[in-house]
Amino acid sequence: MPQSISRLQKHLRDLIDYWRAFRRQEYTELKVHKVNTDDYITAARKLHAEVYLDRKFVKPKDIVNGFLTSKIDSYYKHSQYFVVTNKKTGAIIATARQINAINSKGHNSFAMFKHTPLYKRSIKLITRHDPVDCVEISGLAKHRGVSKIAPLLLYRAMWQHSVEQKHKLWLLACDYRLFVRLKLLFGPAIQKAGRASYYLGSNSVPAILNVPTSLRAMNRAVSGATFYERWLRRRVTRFMLNGLDESLLSESERKALAELRKKI
Repeated sequence: MPQSISRLQKHLRDLIDYWRAFRRQEYTELKVHKVNTDDYITAARKLHAEVYLDRKFVKPKDIVNGFLTSKIDSYYKHSQYFVVTNKKTGAIIATARQINAINSKGHNSFAMFKHTPLYKRSIKLITRHDPVDCVEISGLAKHRGVSKIAPLLLYRAMWQHSVEQKHKLWLLACDYRLFVRLKLLFGPAIQKAGRASYYLGSNSVPAILNVPTSLRAMNRAVSGATFYERWLRRRVTRFMLNGLDESLLSESERKALAELRKKI
């Protein structure tokens, strides 16, 4: 089967799965938290290691006492973690994080910048920004069988956090299917930053999200949605905007938000 057809079929299956999840309102059973306490961070790191081992992204020797070794993951010390919990049980079922810059390392604070082949234009874009204005989205992990809505809750929380913190760029390296899902959320605000390469056990696509223009990009994405995507894109966009503090937006962002809300 040609790769392009296979990818299209997977994309359509993803759209159907998300449509079903939103119709069932699965997100009402889940809660997302920005966490800073040792118990939550420990649980998030252990879930990260467990899932990466299960997916064969790492080997058993890469895990010590339930954590990824520092050789594999030295970034947890300067990361802001987010988790999704089941409201009934309180169990942590998914996690992700934002890696922040370290002054002494600059842009080399970010694994994506160090370890993935980037287009020249992407390197220029990243290095034009102060490292403290960038974060890397990393460590997405969820148990098998957990709702597809859980990662969306994490990305919503991290995006709204970035809007609050005035971050300029998201850097990330993800597999192709996740990149397609992020396109569903952010439209043209997220772009490939280089060619796919093998990193941490899978082929990864480096990507960049321009945070300040993301609302305008969502606006364009809703307007340009295909017939098959239209209902879902509108629903996902309403979901992403829920809880957004408009007082933190620039004038141009508030204008884009007003236009966007007319369409959804």
